[in-house]
Amino acid sequence: MIRVVLVAVVLMLAGFGASAAADENECPILKSGARWSQSCFETRGELRQVKAEYRNRIVPNRLGFQTIALLESLELVAVNREGVVVVPGIVHTGDFDYPTAERGVGRFKSGDKCGYFQSDTFKILAPPIYDACRPFHQGQAFVCSDCLSYCIGPECMNEQLVGGKGYKLNAKGKVIGEFVPRTLENACGDIGVAEVGKLESGVPMLICNSFPVPQLRR
Repeated sequence: MIRVVLVAVVLMLAGFGASAAADENECPILKSGARWSQSCFETRGELRQVKAEYRNRIVPNRLGFQTIALLESLELVAVNREGVVVVPGIVHTGDFDYPTAERGVGRFKSGDKCGYFQSDTFKILAPPIYDACRPFHQGQAFVCSDCLSYCIGPECMNEQLVGGKGYKLNAKGKVIGEFVPRTLENACGDIGVAEVGKLESGVPMLICNSFPVPQLRR
C-alpha cells in the first residue's frame, strides 16, 4: 500500500514539474527576445489581462509598463504592473512605427479599427475608431473612415488610402483637418487606372502601370 502511495506521489510531482516547465516555456520571465503564448492571458468582459499566476513574471520599466510579443499571432501588446493590456495590436514593422515612431506617436489596432498611442507612457492619443491609419510623419497623421488602405506596388513601399472620409491628426491625436481620399479610379494619379490585387500575405494592393505584378492572388 505504501509503495502504491509513493508511486502516485512521484507521478503527481512529475506531472507538476512538466506543467511548470510548460508554463516556463509559454510564459517565461520577460526579458529581451522572450515571447508569450496567448494562453498566458485571460479576458473578462472588455478587460484583457495576464493571468494572476504569471503577473510576477512581468518586468515593468520605470513607468510601470512592459511590452509582450505573442507567439501565435505575432501581436505586440503593452501591459501595466497589474498585467492589464493598455495598448493592444501595436504596429511595429515600419520605419515610422514603434519603437522609432516620430515624437513617440505609434499606431495600434483593436479588431478592425486603428488608433494612436504615446510610446513613452502608452497613453491612448486617438481611440481605435478609424478604418485605416498611416504612420505619424512630419507632424501629422492621415486616417480615414469607411475606407481601405492599399499597398502601392509589390514591395509595399508606400500606402494609399482609398474611399471614405479622411482626417489629419496632430501629435496629440486631435483632428486638425479633413481631406477627401482618392477613389480607385484616380488612386494611381497620372500613372493610370489602378488594378486591385493581393500579395501572398493577403494584404490588398494597387498595381499601377509602372509597377510589375508578381505574387498576385486574385
